[in-house]
Amino acid sequence: MKGRGILIAFIFLLLSSPFVVAQSQISELTFVVYRDGYVGVSLSVSTNDTYVFIPLFGEHWENLAVIGDNDVLTYETMDGGILVSTFNSSLVYISYYTSDLTYKSGPVWTFNVSTNVPFKVVLPEDAVIVELSEIPLNIEENTLLMSEGNQTISYILTNVYKNSNSQESSSYILYIVLLAALAASVVLVLMFRERRRKRGSYMEVIDISQYVEKYDLKREEEEVIRYLIENGGVAKQSEIRKALKLPKTTMWRLSNRLERQGLVKIFKNERGENVLQLLLMENTK
Repeated sequence: MKGRGILIAFIFLLLSSPFVVAQSQISELTFVVYRDGYVGVSLSVSTNDTYVFIPLFGEHWENLAVIGDNDVLTYETMDGGILVSTFNSSLVYISYYTSDLTYKSGPVWTFNVSTNVPFKVVLPEDAVIVELSEIPLNIEENTLLMSEGNQTISYILTNVYKNSNSQESSSYILYIVLLAALAASVVLVLMFRERRRKRGSYMEVIDISQYVEKYDLKREEEEVIRYLIENGGVAKQSEIRKALKLPKTTMWRLSNRLERQGLVKIFKNERGENVLQLLLMENTK
């Protein structure tokens, strides 16, 4: 729903106070990639402001829907995003479709996006990944959890010619499947080697004793840091708690303290589980 009224109100409020309109911070972000290259984007934004500017991905947005806590919200399309009147909603939910986040070269599709938060990507069921810009935080069937940054995922669809009975098409399908399987194997081997290399290099580079003294870390907090270092810098909170045999309340309390100190970042994976990422490792890259 659009209207000129929100734009007039925005201009009036902007002139009267420079702090009325806030920049949004995405709390959840999901991209669903379809076979034809279109991408369904869904995101949620937490806000306490009357007007909030929300940047959108891509340049063309179709079937755009903006919903608050209880009702559809009004918005005005602007360069790079939308200005939303929240009507005191604490959460703003947005969904739309765009074809600007994928491109195709021969049989290979490529999805590319740049974000400042971790996000989930759901690929078509017959997609076989042939190249990744970075090791995913988690992979489950055709769903990947990616960290923030400029991320690229290249893939091949194996069922493009499934309705054709010609020998040529069958040979092409076999070729694509073998090529995709080989490429996927290479990617997985490289990912495994890279993860092992980083794990070893981080353990050599990071001197945890300096952080223990600097941040006055308790024994349990030091053990959490060591566990993260030994496991590549990322692990589920529940996994750490079980490995260190800590009570839930203790694990929750020390995780939040480590985050406040800037030593770790806590985010949720696609299952809603808390994941800890060691920020010390980012400083050693």
